[in-house]
Amino acid sequence: MKHNMDLVREILLQIEATEPGNPIKLDVPEFEKEEIGLHVELMIEDGLVKGVTIPSGDGSGHRILNYGIEGMTSEGRKFLNVVRNDTIWKKAMEECLKATGSITLDLLKAYLAERYF
Repeated sequence: MKHNMDLVREILLQIEATEPGNPIKLDVPEFEKEEIGLHVELMIEDGLVKGVTIPSGDGSGHRILNYGIEGMTSEGRKFLNVVRNDTIWKKAMEECLKATGSITLDLLKAYLAERYF
């Protein structure tokens, strides 16, 4: 599965907006619960968030319907601190798409690091 970078950004924004001590519950109506779960798994693997995912186990392939997010990592916070700005976000997405025709997390991070870190 490819990352949907808009979903990655939205997940990070919602994690940040959760009051400390409260459970992190994601509400992104424009995405299916399964897609959100798979993105949480990818974000854990990419070192943006801390948490666990629980595969469905229903025999229908790799599906993540349940997860627990503990919070953002320092890498996730650094990334969010740059991409929270809508102007920077739109420009980064546009430039990366123009340069390669697609966007990966590594490409986006490299672009942002070159200009903003």
